Amino acid sequence: MKKAVVSIFLFCMLISQAIGGFATAQQIIIDGAVVDIPEDMGSIREKDDRTFVPIRFISEYLGCAVNYGALQESATITDANSVSYLAQRDSEMLYILPNTGMAQRIRMDTQVFVDDSEDRMYIPIRFFAQALGYTVDWDEATQTVTLTTAPPTE
Repeated sequence: MKKAVVSIFLFCMLISQAIGGFATAQQIIIDGAVVDIPEDMGSIREKDDRTFVPIRFISEYLGCAVNYGALQESATITDANSVSYLAQRDSEMLYILPNTGMAQRIRMDTQVFVDDSEDRMYIPIRFFAQALGYTVDWDEATQTVTLTTAPPTE
């Protein structure tokens, strides 16, 4: 009987830790500054054990221009170096379209989604930030995603 109780207790402890590991991010820090998403631009979301953010907010915050194509349900994001990134609804691909004309694909382990009630597209922050050259870290204790500009290579 004691073994059964101990086994159940240990099982419950493992489950509770696993559930805590899938918590939604509480904040985002970019280059040392805490970033708050304005209410009218969406919110941090958790889906498929990934942190999602509104594409328009994160793109503009990182200095990119955004165009949304309603017909294709896609967002084209262009950075300061004229490199474009294409994200499409329900796609696991992030397409990078450098001005060389040679497209690159980054396969994500989840899909971009549109919250139809908000009419807002969300992207997993890790994949997008890494495509832009940021280092991405996760702090489980504070539920914080941290983006850091990668140092220039010499």
